Amino acid sequence: MKLNWLVLLLCLGGLAFLISCGPTPCAPSTLGAPGNLSPANKVIVPLTPSLHWEYPSSVPSPYPYPSGSSGCGISGYQIHLISSVDLTIEHGGTAGPSDTSFSPSSPLAPATLYFWEVRVLVPGGHGPWSGYRAFFTGPVCDTSSLAAPILYSPSGVIQDTWPTLHWAYPGSSCLPEGYRIDLSTSASFADTSLSGGTGNPSTDWAPAHELSTCTNYYWRVAAINDTTLGPFSSTMSFRIVPEGTICIVYFVPHITGYCRIGPNTLFGIVSSVNPEDRLPIKGKHQTQDGLWFDVMTKDNRECWVSDKIGDPSDDLDLIPFITPPSLPEPPEPKVDCSSITSDSACNNTPGCSYDYRQKVCK
Repeated sequence: MKLNWLVLLLCLGGLAFLISCGPTPCAPSTLGAPGNLSPANKVIVPLTPSLHWEYPSSVPSPYPYPSGSSGCGISGYQIHLISSVDLTIEHGGTAGPSDTSFSPSSPLAPATLYFWEVRVLVPGGHGPWSGYRAFFTGPVCDTSSLAAPILYSPSGVIQDTWPTLHWAYPGSSCLPEGYRIDLSTSASFADTSLSGGTGNPSTDWAPAHELSTCTNYYWRVAAINDTTLGPFSSTMSFRIVPEGTICIVYFVPHITGYCRIGPNTLFGIVSSVNPEDRLPIKGKHQTQDGLWFDVMTKDNRECWVSDKIGDPSDDLDLIPFITPPSLPEPPEPKVDCSSITSDSACNNTPGCSYDYRQKVCK
């Protein structure tokens, strides 16, 4: 009992440097990750932002780390602040054990994406990083001067059925509040069911659903402030063909028409086709009256349709040229045998013979 009173008197008397009076330092194995980071992810902040965290955190730490404890002492915090331009830690630093915020000592670069993370320090080591949180530095571009974004990828033939679209905003002095992305199977963008937006200045975006294989997609991007769009970018396109996939091009009639034995109206009719049909195309052939396609009907009959009654579902270059059947031989002209009066002339005319009893040419 006397020893305890002695320790208390020494602490109160300013001699705490001789005896440790604070909480026991935390062991590294007991440390959790700071949580509830702010500002919110990918928002626009001033050039000297204030970064905040909570410890011990009410947010679970990543496995296998504990949640941290308030029953022991920590030495402080280490903060990494990383620019996306060169991925270097330019404005990081440390904070004291009682601090839960940090501001960089000098202004950050404008119109730039930054990442930051924080971890707890103790004399024997450190805890786990909080995990990256991102933000953008302002200022926001004036709405009347929004520029058209520059598209990067994807383009051409790709294999990914759930691609991420990438672009950039020109200049480095300001950022828009967000972007609108038009994605469509038509270059006219009449169908906007696949379109969307970022809701922040992020320059990458992925569609909400997996896209179809063997399909051409067109995309463009416009910057947006509030609800006002800037000019759209140029249009870029891509086609999804996973490795080993063989794409089938279909003929889609826009009117009811005929499917014939060959690529000409002189050929006989095999079947009729309707606007709701999608007929696999085997090949194409160019004639004087247009392009004809060798297709398979719904009842698996092969025949030819004209481009005047429909269109292929995809690029013409994907359809091979093939040799069509020959035109049917024209029928020989029918001779009127009854008009021939001479028996010899009758017998020498193909298809005719002279009836000597009735004395007529038949």
